[in-house]
Order: sequence, then structure tokens, then C-alpha cells
Amino acid sequence: MMIQIVGLGTGEESQLSQAAWRVLEESKQIYVRTMDHPVCAWLVQQGVELQSFDSIYEEETTFEGVYAKIVRILLHEAETGKPIVYAVPGHPMVAEETVRLLLEHAKNSDIEVKLITGESFLDTVFTRLGFDPVDGFQLLDGPRLKAAFIQPRLHVLIGQVYDRNMASDVKLTLMQKYPDDHDVIFADKLGFSQGEQILTMKLYELDQHDGFSNHSVVYVAPTEANGVLRKDFDRLKDIVATLRSPQGCPWDREQTHLSLRRHLIEEAYEVIAALEQDDPDAICEELGDLLLQVMLHSQIEAETGVFTVDDVIGQLNDKLIRRHPHVFGETRASDAEDAIRHWEAMKAAEKAVQPDPNESKSIWDLMPQEMPALLLAAESHKKIGKAIVATKLQPLAKQLEQLEFDATDSETQIAKLLEATVWLAKSKGVDPEHALRDLIRSQTQIRG
Repeated sequence: MMIQIVGLGTGEESQLSQAAWRVLEESKQIYVRTMDHPVCAWLVQQGVELQSFDSIYEEETTFEGVYAKIVRILLHEAETGKPIVYAVPGHPMVAEETVRLLLEHAKNSDIEVKLITGESFLDTVFTRLGFDPVDGFQLLDGPRLKAAFIQPRLHVLIGQVYDRNMASDVKLTLMQKYPDDHDVIFADKLGFSQGEQILTMKLYELDQHDGFSNHSVVYVAPTEANGVLRKDFDRLKDIVATLRSPQGCPWDREQTHLSLRRHLIEEAYEVIAALEQDDPDAICEELGDLLLQVMLHSQIEAETGVFTVDDVIGQLNDKLIRRHPHVFGETRASDAEDAIRHWEAMKAAEKAVQPDPNESKSIWDLMPQEMPALLLAAESHKKIGKAIVATKLQPLAKQLEQLEFDATDSETQIAKLLEATVWLAKSKGVDPEHALRDLIRSQTQIRG
């Protein structure tokens, strides 16, 4: 049992290969995916009988349904033992979903699939639009286009832009990556002796003209324009790497994980302030500043070969999927509380390890170290015990006892004392947040 798949080429009969013509001329039962191809009309003139699947496009509501039905018919006919020829536009292995499905089925069946290649529409695209795909090239499908797929630094070609509605969808998706007035090329019937169109236009004009067909494509040239790449994550990685490079910024080059600690905390608090003000512009800006801290820490590690920001993202993606089995797995969550229970259960399972009887954790290891230093100090006093704290702070405590406090406003007095302590630390070039944190760490290295 065999299905021979013939590529009809991208244009007229002059582009039909001799091998393809020989198979078509000798075959008795030939199916074509669509008659909307100039070679089909020429074959009929030569007395070749063709059976078209065009009617299925009217019967089914989705392309997936169309392709699935075509494949079912072809497989059924092949299983009867009849020699089947199936002809498709262009090259069988370029943008032909039915061919992919047939090859997939053939892996687990007795049906052999043989390919007789034809000229791909890509060959004509490269020639008529004048670019070399070795520079970097993307072929994307209009109906399945997503902004995340588009890489502006590459030649971007979008196929199956077959009508104005599809052109509108493609335009809106491209506008997520490119400015509205970015130049694009609309092309139709490339390589045909009649009806060829190659039109350069602004992106916003893409769906404002006629002349769409099953042969229509949209092309966007590669660009390094900041107006396009300013939203590109790879561009951000390049900028941060440049800042840290020998030719970059002296301040950025000097930073370490420890020196950046204060900035990470400050940026987090500035995000919180923007959230509390409900200021979208400020939230956007402050989230960017916080992201910069993530990028800098990741770049520091990338320079030593330990990990990159891509590894950070990879671990986060894995964690989000793993801890949401009610979204990405088989379990379900009826409400937010149920979702939290799933999250906590997965988190507990990840951290559940058998304790080493020869090794105990310090009090510091058991504390919520993400807390600000003042809260961390209060937490450490609970775990160490008031007596131990009093003993360690006895000299300072005696000095503080000599200060006069207003019993009716002790909170304000303590606040002023803390403020004075911060001022003193700053005057001595000491970061009070990290100084207190480091002190707590040293005092809580007590093994449990």
C-alpha cells in the first residue's frame, strides 16, 4: 500500500518537475488538495483526471478539520490497495499540514508514503524579494501567528494571509512587535506570469487593500532599530552584558552580589510604593528597575559560567508548572484556597528531605531570612531567648538606660533613636540594613 505525494511547484506548468509530471501522467487516481493552482488547470487540459478536496473547505469550520478529513479519506483509499497519488501546491514538506499528518500515520502502519518533490514557494520568495535566508529566516503561519514567535532581527515571512480578515489578525499581531508605521511587504502570486503583486506599505495599511489569495504572503525585513528592539528581551540581555563589559560602565563593572543588596531591597520597596499609589506609569517603571537587579545578579553569575538569566527563567517556568498541578496537571482547584493548598503541598514535597542525623541546622537557617533586618532581629530574639540577647547587649543596654524617655510617647522616642542610629551608620559609611542583618546572622549560628 502506497501513497505518492507530488509537489506541483509554486507557479505554472513550466516549474513542474519531470519526475512529478511522469507520475501524474501515468496515474489513474489523482487527488489534489485544491484546484486553486495554475498547474491543475493545465493538467486538466492535458486530459489528466483530478479529484479535488475543495468541497471539504466548505464542509468544515476549521483548517484542522479540513486537514484531518483529507487524511482520513486518503488513508481509507490507500488501505483498499489502490495506488494513490496526492498532489499538493509547492513542495510537499513546506507548509503542508496534510503531508505531515500522513507521514506521522505512516510510522505506525503498513502504508508507505513516497515524496516526489516540487519547487517550493520559498525558492521564488527568496528570488523575488531578494534576500538570503542564511542571514536568519523565519517562516510563520498566519492563522497560528503569535507575537512571541516573531524575532525582528531575522527575515520574517508569514504565509497563508489569504484574505482581509487574516491580514487584519496578522497586522494586529505584528503591531505587538513593530511600530504601526513600520515598512512591510505584501506579495501575492510570486512567480506567476499573471497576477503577481509586490507592494511595500506601512504596517497599518496591511488590511486596507484588495488582492488576497491562497498565495499571499507578508514579509518583514530584519531590523536593529531601537523602536522595534526596545521591547526585546534579548536586547535587554545585550545591554546589561555591555554595561558589565570592559567597555561598559565603571560603576556597573564594580558591582557584586553583596554591593547590590541594598539596591535590590530599595527597588522592591519602590515597587510597593507605586502599587499603593495605584500609578500604572510608576508601576511600569519601578518593575523595570526591579528587573534590572535580577538582570545584574544573573549577569554576574553568567560571567563566571555558573548560570544565566535564561536558567533563572527556566527554573521559574519549571516551578510554576510543577506547583500548579491544578492548571498543568490532572488535579483541579475549586477556588483560590484550594489552589494555595496545592501550591503548599507541592512546595512541601519539594523541600521534604531526610535529615542528616550528624548535621543540625543553625537558628539562622531556620529563620525567614527574606524579612527586613528589624523584623529579622525581632524574630531572632524569640528564637535565641531574651536572656541571651540581654547578656550580649548588656554594655549598650546600660548606656540606653541613661536616656530619658517620655513614658507617654515611648514609641516616638524609640523611633527617633532608630533614626539617629541610621544617621550614625550613614555618617560612618555603614549600610544599617545589612549591618544589622550580618550581626543577626553571626548571633544565630547556633546549632539546634
